Amino acid sequence: MSIGIPPNGKEKRVKEVISHELTHLIEIIGLNKKDYPKYWSIKQSIMEFTPKTKVCDMLVQCIYKTMDNEINANIAQTYVYLNEFEFMTKSNYLDKLKEYLEWIEYNNILKLNKQNIISKIDEDEIEELNDILLKNGVKTIKIFDIDRWLDFWFNIFQKKSKLYLKNSERIIDEILKKYKHWEGYSTIPNDSSKVIDYSPYISNFKDFKNK
Repeated sequence: MSIGIPPNGKEKRVKEVISHELTHLIEIIGLNKKDYPKYWSIKQSIMEFTPKTKVCDMLVQCIYKTMDNEINANIAQTYVYLNEFEFMTKSNYLDKLKEYLEWIEYNNILKLNKQNIISKIDEDEIEELNDILLKNGVKTIKIFDIDRWLDFWFNIFQKKSKLYLKNSERIIDEILKKYKHWEGYSTIPNDSSKVIDYSPYISNFKDFKNK
């Protein structure tokens, strides 16, 4: 695995990218020499296809971002992003989450308007993409129709984007739970009258040797 880090790379961003790529690596190791999951066929299809228009390029990006392994890796990356902040309230964490580029992108995918897209689309280009997906064994519509194709893939975009957004919010609860666990160790005893006097039980090293 090769991870590029720019000379002026920010530490937080570097950690996020590493966690993203390590998640992919763990998934591959977990296959234990078994066949690659279905999402690999989607990625292979995207690599074979070259978009000619901006709207098609955007749809290809949506397909890529909503692959199962990308959702998993982006959730891991989001955990690192949120975990780097100091302890805050849940609402403050949520504000930070909504500023995060991954959150913004998935939220934008969720809000895509089919009618706005269909007015700008080149049907022949999408049919070419659909043919490549079929050739590689990806589940898509078999008899091409632009309305049916958009309905099929928009359903996936919506479902997977909601999954990312939901699990990203759950991360906040995990971080708060972590801080609560630490607090239990750092604040006991709360009452100074309960502090134990250890001095009668402590010997200096010389006294200990002579015993």
